[in-house]
Amino acid sequence: MAQHPPLPTVSVVIPVHTPDRPIRKAVESVIGQNAPGTDVVVVCHNTSPIAIQERLVGLDSERYSLLELQDGIPSPAGPLNLGVESATSDYVTVLGSDDVYEPHVFDFWRKELASSSPELLVGQFKVEGVGRVLAPAPRVGRFRRLDAAKDLLYTRTPQLAVLFHSDLVRHQDYPGFMPAARNGEDIALSAFLWSVSSSTSYSRCSDGFLVGISANDRVTAAPFSVAELLAPVLFTLEQPWIASLERSQRVALALKLTTNHVLSTLRSRERSAAISEDDLPHYRDVLTRLERLSPGYGGRLTRRDNGLVSAILQGHTDRLLEWLEDSRPLARYRPQQLRYVFSPSGVLRRAVRLALVPRLLRPAVPAAAKEHA
Repeated sequence: MAQHPPLPTVSVVIPVHTPDRPIRKAVESVIGQNAPGTDVVVVCHNTSPIAIQERLVGLDSERYSLLELQDGIPSPAGPLNLGVESATSDYVTVLGSDDVYEPHVFDFWRKELASSSPELLVGQFKVEGVGRVLAPAPRVGRFRRLDAAKDLLYTRTPQLAVLFHSDLVRHQDYPGFMPAARNGEDIALSAFLWSVSSSTSYSRCSDGFLVGISANDRVTAAPFSVAELLAPVLFTLEQPWIASLERSQRVALALKLTTNHVLSTLRSRERSAAISEDDLPHYRDVLTRLERLSPGYGGRLTRRDNGLVSAILQGHTDRLLEWLEDSRPLARYRPQQLRYVFSPSGVLRRAVRLALVPRLLRPAVPAAAKEHA
């Protein structure tokens, strides 16, 4: 009888900065699955490894390891970088200390990794009490050889439930998580992975990763200035691999950074306080660099978003407030230039993908139960 090659191994990196977090539940959601080739690297960040170890008593100690990092920096980047770079498995991914994986997903994922050996495998991303977040939104029926622009990969920022090959960690341009960043530490890393990977697959598994939202002691819970919120975008634009991006990738990345980070920051600040004149230069600097990255990309933005960008660049604060308050459907959904209404990033094609792609996914539990019956 022919023997099948061993399934790829996977390391899950979990940073934890206090023993009060439900770290046992997180670790158990990985090693409690029937996937012996999957291990956990727990990075004890500015906290006692002894206290963390006490929370894990009774779990299989051969399936997890503890690392210690005492850097005094309230940023998740340090422990994430230490854990990822210390991992020795074929693939690596990350997990929050109050998050969990759904049952049997590693059985499913490792079989998918073995079948096509992608450099990246994108799993499902769910939020506690909300449900699935369909990001990216790939073309209907496309599960392998995804295209960064056509399959909207840049819209997925968190590396949660994204398994990436160790070769990418050793890549000469690998940026890691942005050092000392208190927010957006994974923005540059995400853009790098989507841009550089030679083979990206989208998991057919409907189950995946569940983000907990109940924690009130996150290491990044303190408020941020506009400069801090936009710093990860500037860090991304300064990466050396940016120069080698294809035109379609530049457009897709510019759109994502503008809508998901620059304008979302503007809107969140506007809701909590009046827009400060001192903050406008920070927005203008980032948007100027994005226009330099992809000249003319603004035509694909919605009319409202394009209006916001133009108001910032031209210093028209009165127009800025008008666009922020504009709730007209045409302004919110129609692209600035009508020729882009059917583009992959347009609202119509995206809506079709959001409706149809989930119907093509398969639950992990029946497949796993049948396999091990």
